[in-house]
Amino acid sequence: MTTSQSTQWGTPDMVSQLERVLVRTPTTVGKFVEEGFWRQPDTSALLTEHKSFTELLESLGCTVDVAPPVEGLVDAVYMHDPMIMTPHGAILLRMAKPVRSPEPAEFRKDLERLGVPILGQLTDPAFADGGDKVWLDAKTLLIGHGYRTNQAGIDQILVLTKKFVDECKTRSGKILPYISTQATAHDMDTIRAALGEKKISYFGFSYGSELGATWATMFPDTVRAAVLDGASDPTADAIQGALQQAAGFEKALNTFLKKCAANKKCLFYNNANPGAALDKLISGLDDNPLVVSADRAPVNQTVAYTAIAEAMYSDSMWPDLERALSDAQKGKGAGLLSLNDQYFQRNSDGIYGNELEAFIAISCLDEPGPLTVAEIDATNNQFLAVAPRLGPSFIHSYTCMFWPAPQATHVVITGKGAGPIVVIGTSGDAATPIESSRSMAKALEGGIFLQATADQHTGYGSNACVVDPVDTYLITLKPPSNNLTC
Repeated sequence: MTTSQSTQWGTPDMVSQLERVLVRTPTTVGKFVEEGFWRQPDTSALLTEHKSFTELLESLGCTVDVAPPVEGLVDAVYMHDPMIMTPHGAILLRMAKPVRSPEPAEFRKDLERLGVPILGQLTDPAFADGGDKVWLDAKTLLIGHGYRTNQAGIDQILVLTKKFVDECKTRSGKILPYISTQATAHDMDTIRAALGEKKISYFGFSYGSELGATWATMFPDTVRAAVLDGASDPTADAIQGALQQAAGFEKALNTFLKKCAANKKCLFYNNANPGAALDKLISGLDDNPLVVSADRAPVNQTVAYTAIAEAMYSDSMWPDLERALSDAQKGKGAGLLSLNDQYFQRNSDGIYGNELEAFIAISCLDEPGPLTVAEIDATNNQFLAVAPRLGPSFIHSYTCMFWPAPQATHVVITGKGAGPIVVIGTSGDAATPIESSRSMAKALEGGIFLQATADQHTGYGSNACVVDPVDTYLITLKPPSNNLTC
């Protein structure tokens, strides 16, 4: 059950080292042929093989807990089927096969005896079987929809696995309704008034551009000057925005691979075909993940793609990515794990930042997107179309379906009456593609677009051609020429 220091219960995927396993001694009493659809077993051999199996697990370093047999339940030996283990405890299922219906109740006794938390149990009309699920990684559960697991079962499992939302509500429930972009713009104006300033200047990067545009639209008379660097498209909904970003990261990755293919000194050169080498490397990582250390998750496809996405934020990280991919080909995953850690803001002491969680909380208030499983799943192929390699990483999650705070009132970005607002877009920006920044400039009444030529997220600081006119505007209020390209 427990597999690492970072996961209390369950496994982070289906290939990591097991540390503790619960098995059940098979019963020798029951209708094996009539109800189990087996042939009549040699009961002596059955018990001998089970003992050998437990000894094998122990020889591999596992602690094995052995549950007693349940007379008459010939399938109860398959302990994987009546429940799903999550990092936070067990979900007891409801078996579609009539003869197996008593198994979850028996399983409950074993889990309670071992002190394993039980998150809940499926109820009628739901059916689900543990054999229909696979943990792809610590945050991705694949569930098969078939005769053993129906849609009601899938829906109930989703509700029971919404631990992230429940933890947010427990730890930050009082403030969750008040952290939308609109609410933060109000906070900004409150601070301005408290300082006694009639007008203020603003410089926002990335999400800060969305916040700045919202503030300028809501409080145009208080804007002295505003610069928005790396903006999302204010006319896009949640799915459209995510598709734009997925395409942006895919474009940046293709640029990285193209430059590597043209440079024999690239550490991931691979005879001028790094793209094929990358696809081959990635395809094998789930079956053979790279173990960096016993106390860290192994480098599988999800970790690798997150590492790649992190490196797409700036070409200054591309040499690190070259080295990490080259090392991964040699069976060394430390470089990819390090980039993955940077993305998730993991410090050397194992403590993580909360910027990504905060962004989820804000997004679920601003623009939650589709709010049913069917509507969300219907968009999956769109992500694969715009980003064949990275698209799966951007597929819309179910988190906002369960968000406890109501959606905030939508603010249509216009910047009407705020005066000139400079919007910087960067040619090779993966996170906020240049087309998104152009859309922001067009949406603002006084929008002035400035293009930076660079492969990085946000453009201020990339060269003097960008910095000088922006600084001049902030100091003198003289804006640069519209559509200046640097």
